[in-house]
Amino acid sequence: MALFTAQRLGGPEVVTCLQSRTMQHGAHTIALPEMTNVVTWERRQSRSPAAYEALDWPVTETSLSMMVGGTPEPQGPLVSEGDAPSFVSYYAAGACFFWFDRQLGGGRLNQGVMYRHQEIRARISAVRVAGGSVEVDVEGTDIDDLIVELPGDVPGPVEHIWTHHSREPQTVRFGLNEGLPSGSWVLVRRGGQWLDRRFLSVPYARGNEAGVEIVVDPATKLEALVSGRERQQVEFKQQLPKDDESKFKVMKTVCAFANGQGGSLLVGVDDDPNLVGVPERSVDRLRDQLTQIIGSWVEPRPAVSFDVLPIADSDKVVLELGVEPGIGLYGCGRPGEVRAPYVRHYGITEKATVSEINAIVQARSPAAPFSGFGFK
Repeated sequence: MALFTAQRLGGPEVVTCLQSRTMQHGAHTIALPEMTNVVTWERRQSRSPAAYEALDWPVTETSLSMMVGGTPEPQGPLVSEGDAPSFVSYYAAGACFFWFDRQLGGGRLNQGVMYRHQEIRARISAVRVAGGSVEVDVEGTDIDDLIVELPGDVPGPVEHIWTHHSREPQTVRFGLNEGLPSGSWVLVRRGGQWLDRRFLSVPYARGNEAGVEIVVDPATKLEALVSGRERQQVEFKQQLPKDDESKFKVMKTVCAFANGQGGSLLVGVDDDPNLVGVPERSVDRLRDQLTQIIGSWVEPRPAVSFDVLPIADSDKVVLELGVEPGIGLYGCGRPGEVRAPYVRHYGITEKATVSEINAIVQARSPAAPFSGFGFK
């Protein structure tokens, strides 16, 4: 029997349930899995991706994981004896109950205990980078006497927020005399405690971070992407892959971007790097082909975007495939074959080791220890 239940319990009640390893729900006594005695915690910024939903406010997550070899998930379809709906799998039922977007290839539910302390004192609601400045919008229940920083590879400017106990949102502006510094990020803190942050990562024009809007001239963006050669978050391809061998090579990199901090695949740039470009009239076709290849070779399908970057004094363009950092573990392989996860080591894509796989899974789903996910 599979039973999904939602209850509002106080802290002492949760402790009692964990100590007795049982939970009462009506006439049902639910046996809880044995937990490890290792507690992990992580501070997460606002609007960061989580296992089931984006987090609107900064939170501190504290997790207890299930012991290895605990209660397995039910296998096969779930068919109700009464009026409850039926589901093709336990995972599909959990996705419906918890209201998260399920992966087409299936998955598993986190088994563990997680406590989230939501921090509503202050958060970054928006960051705008345009016109030689960075504007940061800050809101919350207690934003008086806050410090907003724009650090990078070297210390950056600092501004103080004084609201005289008003809860009205505030905007802080930093001037950029020489463009956005390398390694820039925005930090909101009170004393030595950070309350929220946003990373303006390199290549900074990608705008991976939620709520960050970067307005940059496409030619300037292309120059910034190409200037550092191939690296952790940038890969060059002269043309679209045609045979399975070249598709596999490109899709391994897409998979690695999703398993990391995201990245940009530039079609129309060779390894030197020279801007060889692709005909602008072929962009729509190339975009459709890339989308189809990703769907066939990478599982689950990562979130991607496309941008067309013009080449100065040329009738050709560079097509940028932007891969967003994922919220789970991604694998790559030929259609119909078992997928393997890959990671990026600067400009090289390699198959992920067991420790790297565990690190990805624990960082994105702390309550779910790695158990294979169908990858080889």
